[in-house]
Amino acid sequence: MIIIGVDEAGRGSVVGPMVMGLAGVKDLKKLENLDIRDSKEMSKEEREKVFEDLIKILDYYDYVIIEAKVINDMMSKNINLTNIELKFLRELLEKIEDDFELYLDSFSINKEKIRQIIENFGIKNLRKIIVDFDADKKYKITSAASIIAKVIRDREIRKLEEELNIPIGSGYPHDERTRKFIEYALRNRKYLEYIRKEWQTVDKIREELFQTKLTQFIK
Repeated sequence: MIIIGVDEAGRGSVVGPMVMGLAGVKDLKKLENLDIRDSKEMSKEEREKVFEDLIKILDYYDYVIIEAKVINDMMSKNINLTNIELKFLRELLEKIEDDFELYLDSFSINKEKIRQIIENFGIKNLRKIIVDFDADKKYKITSAASIIAKVIRDREIRKLEEELNIPIGSGYPHDERTRKFIEYALRNRKYLEYIRKEWQTVDKIREELFQTKLTQFIK
């Protein structure tokens, strides 16, 4: 039996991808000697170090990168973020060949509904499903998955900054560098494929820019 944890990083970001990470072990004792916690409680350096140690001992290690343009396209077809996550979660789980138990950090306020949907995937070798709030704090295997997701996403953001040669910041709404990147993209109609266009933060920045233009015109 494989014990599988799954968690995501970047769900609430406005720039860059969302990443779902998967970690699996046959024996949880493998994780005892590692400083595994919820990735949000760790520094970037701590996550990177533990990540490198993790991938050496995990029996299963996987992730999926869901680009902003994919999220935009699916949301334009009225597929909400929860159902987007469920689609890619299913793809991850269907690749597992052994019997397994799943420990998932709930990405919905209705964790029982999420559990039932996963049960209805019809994955025959899925023997047990635990969907819980703060699973990344309660279960080490889910914490391991959160570290994988966060490290991969951070690397993707840095790669994107290097490719575009422009600061992006964390990709989250509270980050001033991220907001400046969104403003630049909206003003110049560049890099829009990297922005979650359906997000309220983007709408607000667009409105602010429009009001600024109107004010300048009136003057």
